[in-house]
Amino acid sequence: MVRLKKLTVNLEEKMLLKLCAFLKTGAKGDEMWSNIEKSDSETQRLLMEVSATHSTRYYFGIIQLNLDQIRLSMTTANKLPPQLQIIKRKLGFTFIKFEDAAVELEPFIKQHIFETSQILSRFIIKHFKDELLWQAGIILGSTDFLGNPIGFINDVSEGMSGLIYEHSVGALVKNVTHGLSNSAAKVTESLSDGLGKVAMDDEHEEIRQRIRQVDSGRTGDHIVAGFKGLGLGILGGATGIFKQVYEGAANEGIQGVFSGFGKGIVGAVTKPVVGVLDLASETARAVRDSSRSSNRIVPDKIRPPRCVVGAGGLLPCYSYKQSHGQQHLYTVNKRNYTEQLVAYESLRSGSEDLRIIISNEHVRIVTGTKNSSPTTFLEVHISDVLQCQPVTLTEGSEIRHYIDITMRVSSATAQFAHTDPIKRPRIRCDSMELAHSVSQQLSYAKRLYNDRLHTLITDNATQNED
Repeated sequence: MVRLKKLTVNLEEKMLLKLCAFLKTGAKGDEMWSNIEKSDSETQRLLMEVSATHSTRYYFGIIQLNLDQIRLSMTTANKLPPQLQIIKRKLGFTFIKFEDAAVELEPFIKQHIFETSQILSRFIIKHFKDELLWQAGIILGSTDFLGNPIGFINDVSEGMSGLIYEHSVGALVKNVTHGLSNSAAKVTESLSDGLGKVAMDDEHEEIRQRIRQVDSGRTGDHIVAGFKGLGLGILGGATGIFKQVYEGAANEGIQGVFSGFGKGIVGAVTKPVVGVLDLASETARAVRDSSRSSNRIVPDKIRPPRCVVGAGGLLPCYSYKQSHGQQHLYTVNKRNYTEQLVAYESLRSGSEDLRIIISNEHVRIVTGTKNSSPTTFLEVHISDVLQCQPVTLTEGSEIRHYIDITMRVSSATAQFAHTDPIKRPRIRCDSMELAHSVSQQLSYAKRLYNDRLHTLITDNATQNED
């Protein structure tokens, strides 16, 4: 007998498709996808396994698998890479965004069963798959485009329970406010996402999604993001016609002028409406987060997300320091997740709090990462780094250790300012060992960049599609 306690599962469309792409690497061509639909061959193989006399069978007096309530959430992706789009088309799935669907699954119980492990696993999978189909109504009632009506009912029920058993009017008001604002936020967000796709302006949509990436719980940030979205919608609607016509003419000639004019007209109507909906959605999210009860507050993460790419592209051991460095990297680069962390070190401790973040694209010297968001003190692209070496200097009676970075300044800036195109900033470190280590890591990042620059990368997904 196995009993699983209450569980919260948060699924992401992009991560699921990446997992499918990872599993597909061991298959040849499209065999993996075609085998899914070969039900006849699966049935024949099942019969062969049952009839095989040499198969190992297992006896259970009773086998019972109990799953308590599962809180299921699904997050969809607004934009997918081309490879993941191909995988999504082959899967034929349509992912729907929903949140906090309370799924109750009946336990799997079998008595006096004597079967092979393959048959037993199929029984278990079929049972819970059928149970999930029975829970489709609950999942549908939690979808965003309907405003999560089941979540609203749960909020009202919780508020009524607090009023009846605890005589708390505040709990009723708080829960009803949370339910109404949550439903309003989800409906307006779904409408704005749909209209945003109608505008057919990928750049505008990307900027809009970046503005909406607000940490939950910060009411003021939601309001600011709403007004930014409104301003972006008004500005995009006013300038969209000229922008689309220019891009269409540059890419497709005369035909692109007409198509760009049509897209501009559509955007002139939809973009301001999307901006108004974004303002309404962020305002509702601010009210929702401020009225969230204590039992609905998501607990903080025990540890930050790990770095998944290490030396040689392999999965490294978990490092708490490197994980924090990855968080600081995505803060200073405005959540550009294509950039990967190579190294993160603290150069100067104490009040100076000077740190270096080395990625596969940039080298950044930042300050203020302890009690506030990091501030970039120096930023240079890896391609402009010519050399890095540790230096020890004696100033009076004090011995100081530095990292000497030889870097190239852009030619336009150097010519305009009449300065030397080569700069050699020196960054002080606490120890000589640290200066040596950082120099080696920076040289390693430079070699990685050069290797990637001179490597021909083929698109396997495109080849398979051809």
